[in-house]
Amino acid sequence: LRTLISLKKDGINTEPFFRQLVFRDFYAYLLYHFPSLAWKNYKYESPTSFNEAYFEAFCTAQTGYPLIDAGIQELLQTGDMHNRVRMIVGSFFTKHLMLPWTEGEAFFAKYLMDYDASANVLSWQWCAGTGIDPQPYFRIFNPYAQSKKFDKNAIYIKKYLPLLRDIPAKYLHDEAYLLSHDIKDYPKPIVQHEYARKRFLNAFK
Repeated sequence: LRTLISLKKDGINTEPFFRQLVFRDFYAYLLYHFPSLAWKNYKYESPTSFNEAYFEAFCTAQTGYPLIDAGIQELLQTGDMHNRVRMIVGSFFTKHLMLPWTEGEAFFAKYLMDYDASANVLSWQWCAGTGIDPQPYFRIFNPYAQSKKFDKNAIYIKKYLPLLRDIPAKYLHDEAYLLSHDIKDYPKPIVQHEYARKRFLNAFK
């Protein structure tokens, strides 16, 4: 804490890191006192339909969504995943694919080197919109908009999906291109973003 105070006095923005420490302790407290959160929704029953083909495509980085597949490849190859990508991947899993968050949590638990039960469980409930402090059910990340904003030049995507290295970055954020062009050894998107968004919202209501 003293270090954070000193850094802040030096003009360094310590708020994001401090906020993560607070969430870590908050989530640990919740799972300790309410262990059923590891498998039971707290606030809402998010609509799910376990589609084995969707689940297999997700786990093998074959969704056809470059940012999602790059995130999964990072996880499989390194045991890590960038925090921003974790949120987008979690939203995609629970909302685009409507898969149970518990399956996503178990998949992360299997591969994450920094696995922490409380952080993982409550973060997945946040993504699914079912937890103590859920992401609003109507907030659905657009993976293309997110990759364009945070990985405009597709540096992250191409690092973990080298088979896309010759595709201009702008096309990797463009669903219309990905749907209409054949890319060798890479699938087309398994579900269209706008269709998936509306399907989830209608099911939730």
